[in-house]
Amino acid sequence: MQEDGFDSSKLVVHEVLNSKFWEKGKLKPEVSEKLMEIAQDFHDLLKSEIPSIPDFDNVTFTGSLASYNYHNLSDIDLHVLINFGNLEDGGEILEKYFTAKRIQWNKTHKIMIFDHEVEIYIQDTNEEHFANGVYSILTQDWIDMPIKEKVDIDLEGTKKKYNAISKEIKELSSMFEDKKFKEVYDYSVQLKDKIKRMRQSGLEDEGTYSNENLAFKMLRINDELGTLSSLKIAAYDNMKSLDQKSVSNINIAENWWRFLGVRT
Repeated sequence: MQEDGFDSSKLVVHEVLNSKFWEKGKLKPEVSEKLMEIAQDFHDLLKSEIPSIPDFDNVTFTGSLASYNYHNLSDIDLHVLINFGNLEDGGEILEKYFTAKRIQWNKTHKIMIFDHEVEIYIQDTNEEHFANGVYSILTQDWIDMPIKEKVDIDLEGTKKKYNAISKEIKELSSMFEDKKFKEVYDYSVQLKDKIKRMRQSGLEDEGTYSNENLAFKMLRINDELGTLSSLKIAAYDNMKSLDQKSVSNINIAENWWRFLGVRT
């Protein structure tokens, strides 16, 4: 996808689920086994660093590959569900740790299943998750059965929302080059929150094909969300540094650990 265009051919609703993954409405055993191994390895890694982290309640497969709107760039959205209410004191810090660990895992690993990349997430068991299709790998059954939705895409509205945020990210890049690190950090925090609220609003109001959710997907596919995260962390590093050149080439995972004060 380019800034001035949206490939609507990727939004076709198929008649059947992707046959590489699904057979008679169930996730194929070889796929299920691999995904459970990945989720278990990821959770074991968390436990090895912080033993108090509770066991996962469920492992789910969601996203477009668990529905009828899959395409060749679809990720495998693998969610590890943990009850955040069971976290010990410092739960807010642990939530940030989860985010950092997820980013590090996805950045370090490139696990492919039938040419689709596995993207791991940590989800609060009590969090309402908006998706057209959620499958429990743990119980081998659907939590939310996917339905074939009539696709009514407002391409102009989607591009307008995407372009507005894309321009803000580009402006942040210019501000960073001008060494306005405090301004970049403060606004990047606000912008990330704005994007999160935008997507959540779209999912709640109109679902998967809302302008807000599609604009979010365009930002993610173009890796502009990654750029925004990099700018935030690089700005923070420069704010806290003395007598050194600007940090321009950032490693997201490593700097997240230093930002949170967690040793790798």
